[in-house]
Amino acid sequence: MVSRWMCQTPLTLFGCALALVACADGSRGVSTETPWVTSVDSTADTIVMRITGAIPEHLIRTLVPELRVGSLDGPDESTFGNILAVRPALDGGLVVYDQQVPAVRLFDAQGAFVRNIGVKGGGPGEFGHLNGVATLPDGRWILWDASGSRLNIHAPDGSFERGVRLATGRTFGQGMLFTDAGGRVYADAVVWRDSADFSRSQRGLIVLDTAGTVLDTLQYLDWGDPSGVVKAGTPDGGSMTTWYVPFIPSSATALLRSGGLVSGPSDPYRFYLIPGNGARPIRIEREHVPVAVLADERAYWTAQIETAMRSVEPAWRWNGPAIPANKPAYRELEVALDGRIWVQLNTAGEPIPQAELSPLAPDRSPTSRSTTRTRTVYDVYTPSGALLGRVMLPWKTSLSTSAGDLVWGTATDSLDVPYAVRFRIEPPLPDRP
Repeated sequence: MVSRWMCQTPLTLFGCALALVACADGSRGVSTETPWVTSVDSTADTIVMRITGAIPEHLIRTLVPELRVGSLDGPDESTFGNILAVRPALDGGLVVYDQQVPAVRLFDAQGAFVRNIGVKGGGPGEFGHLNGVATLPDGRWILWDASGSRLNIHAPDGSFERGVRLATGRTFGQGMLFTDAGGRVYADAVVWRDSADFSRSQRGLIVLDTAGTVLDTLQYLDWGDPSGVVKAGTPDGGSMTTWYVPFIPSSATALLRSGGLVSGPSDPYRFYLIPGNGARPIRIEREHVPVAVLADERAYWTAQIETAMRSVEPAWRWNGPAIPANKPAYRELEVALDGRIWVQLNTAGEPIPQAELSPLAPDRSPTSRSTTRTRTVYDVYTPSGALLGRVMLPWKTSLSTSAGDLVWGTATDSLDVPYAVRFRIEPPLPDRP
């Protein structure tokens, strides 16, 4: 069954210490209360871990800022426009990718600007379109310059070392570069395309070494996602636009630090750990209460889609699936630098406070403005799939990566000024359940 999902060189399987699942000893003074129960069935080809029981509100963790970099009227180096990635530097500092400049900047442990790691341009160490930023286990930085079809490799202090040409074709996007604990590099790309029908293709990860040599490919799993697209075209057939209907379940996949994959259908609450070295995959199933789509959420997204479609096809009528009554169980699967798996949940909408609503233009319909917001909440698991707890992010905060009790991400203030932040999980999650 594993060989059907992916083909790659043998990798070391992350520790699957299933005996720890039934334990309830915390660490570092954290409460040992674990109201959820995990049962394990290891009799079949796939190990199944079923988790039942809710996480009570008083056990939900939050994030406390430790270091914040950014300003409204400060120097250009610390004034951000659109932060797409925040990563930890070896000395306790931050590396920040600001797409608006664009530039990748290094800050020290006190938040002071050190240097630019990469800026827009065509010279050595520069980039045109940046597909992603990743760090190797030895602290070196890799920037994927999609315009130049190359990887720019920088020393831990940010100085440029060398460029590596890629033979993977030109692909453009964001957040498409990853590394594993063994120092391999992974580029998100189309890994298969039907030579007779280019519309039929499959995305996945191209596995590279730091010399740019292709070692392998990993194909993303297909969970049979339901059709979730509406389309519009100009009367002459010269232009076509599509829009994905919100809250339709869609597959989620992330790279494990071991080099395998974690993947699932987003609904129901189920995902798989797939080591890819011949070891049995692990299926994690979580008891879940569906979250309803609010009437205001439905009205807002309906208005957004209709406006976009009718700008192309004035007589357009809805020609795809309806917005579902309930949201999928989760949105994304993310893997932290320490191998923990963060599952971003879909959460209930709630009204935006009147004082925080964006102004409504006189000629716009009320449904053109979003009046609801949702909390960003993650369930956090060990690399072997045991549930550790839940983390709720403060409003206007997003996660970029994490390791142990630390989280790196962004926070936006009341004036919508973005900051790069290192947070501490409070209270800390246990090392094991």
